[in-house]
Formats: sequence, structure tokens, C-alpha cells
Amino acid sequence: MSSSQISVESSLLMWALAALIVWMAAHVMLGWMRQAQEEWEWDLGRLRQVAIGAVTFGTALSVGTPLGLAGEALSFPIGYEPLAALGLWSSTVLVVTLLALVPVWREEGASAAGAGVLLGLLMTGLQVAWILAVGFRPGIQWDPVFIGAAALVSAAGSGTAMAIAFPYGDRARTYSYSWRIAAAGLIGLSFLAGYSGIATVFPGYLKASSAFRTFRPSWRCN
Repeated sequence: MSSSQISVESSLLMWALAALIVWMAAHVMLGWMRQAQEEWEWDLGRLRQVAIGAVTFGTALSVGTPLGLAGEALSFPIGYEPLAALGLWSSTVLVVTLLALVPVWREEGASAAGAGVLLGLLMTGLQVAWILAVGFRPGIQWDPVFIGAAALVSAAGSGTAMAIAFPYGDRARTYSYSWRIAAAGLIGLSFLAGYSGIATVFPGYLKASSAFRTFRPSWRCN
């Protein structure tokens, strides 16, 4: 088996693993959000339920992109500055918490779909941020078309997923557990589709370097 075939298989495996983690975390988040919706009063318990789901999903998003980067066919180890990584994770958890509160607070389809669209845009922004955190040298030349397409796909997929997960009116009567699984899967696929668009920057960086390669965690991809 050639080295190129091994690199492709490694990338696909890491991408699939990242999508699976996001899918499972999205399922956990949606479950906690629906449980919070069933509470009658806004109290610490209700906020805690939303926060648990948001921390789970925010952490999965913060793990997903580095996993994808670990599967790229780069000829050098990559690493992240610890404070930058901590800042990305904490800010992601905070934003996801605020977005998760929207469908719980305003129980209407437009609010759920709108929160999903913003969630998709967050995923794209986070993917770009993690790639920038690597500190590629020379600097990355971004293609606005691919970035815009990735954001559009992620936003559309996540918005649709949230609309599926939080049906109202006549659709609420036919809601089943399988809808949540499907919605979570769509969020995972949206994450993967968005990342695959952004990852088009990597073919030109096979012989570049990472400014933070001496930091941990880091991976070597041959």
C-alpha cells in the first residue's frame, strides 16, 4: 500500500471519528435541552441542565477539529499554545450555552432554527480558529469561497437539525426519539462537511511548519 493511500485512509478515519464525537455530543446536548424545556420554572436546576449539554457539545467541537488536523498528510508535528487552546474551549462552551438557551427559553420553531444557524456558523469559525492556533509558517492563504461555502453548509445543516429536534404545533404530536438521533447526526455531518471545505488549504502546506510544534498535545502525520 502506497504512502498516499495510507494518508487518505488516515484522514478519513480521523474525520469520521471527529464527526462521530460531534454526533454523540449533539445527541447529549439535545437531550438535556429537551429535558430543560419540560421544567416549569427557570431555576438553577434548569440552567444546569442546559449547561451540561453545552459543555459536552462545546468540548466535542473543540476536540473535533484537532482530530481532523491529526489526520492531515502533514510532514511535520503540529501543536497548540496551551492558553490559546484553553481560550478556544472556554469561549466555545460559553457561546454554545447561550445558543442552547434560546430554544429552551423561546419555544418556537424560528428560535430553534435560528439558534441552529448560529451554531453552524460557530462551528465554521471554531474550525478556522483551531487551524490558526497551529501557527502555520508561512501563513495560510484562505479562499473566501471555500470558507463561505463551509459556513453556508454548516449553518443550513445545523439550522435544519435544530428545527427537527424541536418541533412545535402539529409536528410536536408526532415527535419521536428517532428525530433527536437524526438531528444529532445531521449536526455531525454538517461539522464534517464544513471541515472538508476548510481543509482544502492543507495541500499547499505539506512542507510547511507549525510555530507551536514543541507544545503538547501534538501529532506527527507521515
